[in-house]
Amino acid sequence: MNNKISKRYFSDFKGKTVLFAVCGFVLGNLLLDASLVEAQSLAPAGGRVLTGAFVDRDWSDANPCGDKVTQDWEWNDNKQWYGNVYPYFGKIFPEVFRPDGSKNWYANWQPEIARIKSQGRVPYINLEFHGELQRHNNAECWHLGGTGGNGNDRVTHNIIREILNGNHNDIIDNVAYGLKAEKVPVLIDLFHEANGGWYDWSPCKHQGETWASFRAAYQYVVNRFRAVGATNVKFGQSVWPSSGCWTDAGPWGTGAVTADMYVPGYMDWIGIDIYGSGTTGVFTDLLDPWYNGLAGTGLPVVIGEMAVSPGPNKANWMTSFANAVTSGRYPAVKAFNWFDINKPGEADWRISEGGNGPLFDSLMSNPKFTGSFGTFELKNKANNQCLDITAASTADSAKVQTYACNGTAAQTFTLADLGNYNMELRALNSLKCVDVAGGSAVDGAQIQQYTCNASNAQVWKMRVINWATLEVELSAANSNKCLDVDNGVGPKVQQWYCTSGSAQRFFLNKR
Repeated sequence: MNNKISKRYFSDFKGKTVLFAVCGFVLGNLLLDASLVEAQSLAPAGGRVLTGAFVDRDWSDANPCGDKVTQDWEWNDNKQWYGNVYPYFGKIFPEVFRPDGSKNWYANWQPEIARIKSQGRVPYINLEFHGELQRHNNAECWHLGGTGGNGNDRVTHNIIREILNGNHNDIIDNVAYGLKAEKVPVLIDLFHEANGGWYDWSPCKHQGETWASFRAAYQYVVNRFRAVGATNVKFGQSVWPSSGCWTDAGPWGTGAVTADMYVPGYMDWIGIDIYGSGTTGVFTDLLDPWYNGLAGTGLPVVIGEMAVSPGPNKANWMTSFANAVTSGRYPAVKAFNWFDINKPGEADWRISEGGNGPLFDSLMSNPKFTGSFGTFELKNKANNQCLDITAASTADSAKVQTYACNGTAAQTFTLADLGNYNMELRALNSLKCVDVAGGSAVDGAQIQQYTCNASNAQVWKMRVINWATLEVELSAANSNKCLDVDNGVGPKVQQWYCTSGSAQRFFLNKR
């Protein structure tokens, strides 16, 4: 979000403008190539909505801009945010140029990714092709207003033209290699709010540029990621819901449409940024004009940024959002990120502002909101081996076994808390769910991986035996039988009536 347009935000608050960004996944009927099919497995099943947040509490003091690691205390500062749902995404805004104009190499902001991974969250990145300041002073972030309040505006770049001319191949490749090495799913919101006209990557900012050039630059960046094999990185773009700009079919002021910003075959999701007013309006006012166009792409719709300003309408707006996305009104909406920041000179966007934390927490208790408990290896107490996908397979029905712990993706599982410690276990190597074969209720039924489908055969009730060591017992919701290791066969991972024995106990080791 750009502070240069903060005045416009508030003038529009009288009736219309609320920014809502959709963080996304590919889900729908237009799965046209292998990259989209792969991304489809990221989408939450059963109409659930993934949660996320940007929580950099002392963001205004970041130096250099956008490069400070969000610390654990900053997540913990607003506990009601995850009293019922632990955010699935951790959002960051790294900038391609440092304030002095030098390239912001991946190593400079990799610690932020490491922190998000250590928390068991999925990195959600607004990769911003700006940052350089007119005074080239690393100590002066643009949002601090400059020395003496005289401003330190960003240098203007025609990013579309520079990318197409190959000027930034070095930094694009550096980030692609860096994210590939992380070996976890990563979402990039590339060229977000491009129809706003205030960003250097918007064709609306530069005389003679077109949406065709924008789409070509988008393809250029994604192709370089693909060339280095960074298949774990999924791309999308979040529109701004209220802008003049122009469309391919009309002049300035006609307003860009979804088709202008949509890049078929290169986007895994599509989104929108929405910011609500604490004095008037509801969430649906802002999404309705865009929803059919976004959903019509066949991609999952993600709310990349969203929040609501202070005021007597804040609670009502929060409630309208939660009701709208859980009621089935917007079936393509699959995720959101809350912009949980008190932004200087703009607004206090935090959930907790005005005492609204408990309300939001109660709204998040709806089981359709899905968070993340963390990413772990599961070591069996009886044999000291780790839960493992046989042969690191990515196929449906591949057996789950135990095997000597080796730290691979085939032994790494993301535990998504569906509420009340009902867990979905998603294998990192395949993004498929740990499943009771055939939905069986009998003792000895094989445990396998299978495409996530939100059935009770893929829901595991976690009982914590020892918090200090994170020793747990997991029972299948479809049978109430425990995840069990038969060390005499295989060893075979199966379900069995719960005995409280060591073969049914697992240690969760953070990955």
